[in-house]
Amino acid sequence: MILPLLVSSNLFIIQRMTTLTSGILLVSLVGYLKARQSLNERPCLALTWMTLCLIIGTSFATLSKENGILLPAFVLVLESTLLRKPEVIRPTLWRIWKGIFMFVPLIIIVVFLARQLPYPESTVIARQYTGAERLLTQAHVMWLYIWNAFIPNPSALGPFHDDQAIYRYPLSFTSVVSVLGWCLAILIAIIHRKRRPEISFAVGWFMTGHLLESSTVALELYFEHRNYTPIIGPIFAVVTLLLSTTNLRFQRLAHAGLAAYSIALIFTLINQTSLWGSSRLAAEMWAIQKPDSPRAITNLAMKLETEGEFQAIDRILSDFLNRHPHAQIIRLQKIIYSCNLVPENSNIDINQLSFTPVKNSINFATWASRVPEILYAKKLNNNCENFNENEIASLANNLLAHPDIQYSKIAIHNLNSILSAMAINRGDFVTATINLDKALSASFNIDTLEVALRVAVFNSDFSRAESLLNAAEYYRPTHPVKGIIWDREIDRMTTLVSNRKLEYFSSEKTSHVDVIQSHDGPGIEKNRSSNI
Repeated sequence: MILPLLVSSNLFIIQRMTTLTSGILLVSLVGYLKARQSLNERPCLALTWMTLCLIIGTSFATLSKENGILLPAFVLVLESTLLRKPEVIRPTLWRIWKGIFMFVPLIIIVVFLARQLPYPESTVIARQYTGAERLLTQAHVMWLYIWNAFIPNPSALGPFHDDQAIYRYPLSFTSVVSVLGWCLAILIAIIHRKRRPEISFAVGWFMTGHLLESSTVALELYFEHRNYTPIIGPIFAVVTLLLSTTNLRFQRLAHAGLAAYSIALIFTLINQTSLWGSSRLAAEMWAIQKPDSPRAITNLAMKLETEGEFQAIDRILSDFLNRHPHAQIIRLQKIIYSCNLVPENSNIDINQLSFTPVKNSINFATWASRVPEILYAKKLNNNCENFNENEIASLANNLLAHPDIQYSKIAIHNLNSILSAMAINRGDFVTATINLDKALSASFNIDTLEVALRVAVFNSDFSRAESLLNAAEYYRPTHPVKGIIWDREIDRMTTLVSNRKLEYFSSEKTSHVDVIQSHDGPGIEKNRSSNI
């Protein structure tokens, strides 16, 4: 497709799963339609192939991306609008077949979506919207998708849309217009299903394509790549309506208009792809076009970092914080980058930082939990003279007190792990043990377990070591391969404990510096979450 709206689907490596899923869906639909052509001549064979296309296509598409499960719903839209009922198959048999292979999957999806509501408190804190607010916002967003697809504005396109406004008031003018607009579109699609099936197909296909990512699932609010398959419906309707006229003069105008419009789209597409190819220019343009997007500002900062322009980074982050004083993830990034400034140019006081949550604050739990680790690593490598160890520990403790962190087990694990690493490095094994216990209680990580065992054996506390090993049996992964790896690691640790021959601890009790240098440190967990 030449729509500039879909650039990110191809240029974002991670969104190749979107194009792969779409390809599988379309191939499956072609196979389904091909088999359906012979439905009146060889109904049994055709129905068999149609069934296989649905089952195999849905399976492979879903393995590529969750949206693949919508294949039966897409076929149902086709059957309800553009396709005629088969003449040979008995109506009862046809209804049963459609019920099993189309309606049942659709009902399962609808039930799943309904069960997402209401959102738990942790989701509301993390996403900063309720289920009703998300649905209301998506009514606006889906109209934006349509507008940006057919009337592309380069300044509205790009990879960063984390500044999308949340609509909270259903009686506001724009909310009423957006919701009524979709209600009217659905009503027209139903009323004119026979007279104008292409319109009904466009509405049904577009809304079906957004059923998972633009409804109740608590994903991020706006992503252009979500339209890669859904936009096919509106494109089909527009082209069909323009070219279906019997008026020769209007038909010529339609052909010429479509050709000119396509050329304009191609030029806009070339402009967009060229911008993506110039990383520095793209970073600057996206930051200008999206001045309220933390990701756009972060992307520019990362680009400037590769060029060593740390003063410029400090300036743009400070400007952003002046406009958005509660943008906590940007504040944390400013702390990290300040390590690269000379002390007299760094105006950060960690002890004065406040992380009190406010409405519309940025969800930062898991990423923020790794900031003390990053600072401490820089400190150990003599790459950060602006903060001492006590200030880094103070930052970690401040983050632990944040409500967002309280709902993230991984974040609690990470922060307690780095606090334990600092305690080990200064020889405070009592504090280290307390922090390790908190980390393991939040998320039982195999690397953190090994550090806890090393500390226990170093202190000759073998009963504690045995208790930790016994606890590990309860947390064994259910995944067969991960379970085997887990068992091997636990067996290795058990042998080390039982023989009192841990690799990094000699019988003379090596110094606490050797302890931390003998291992990579507690298992800091990465953010494994990826917002469809």
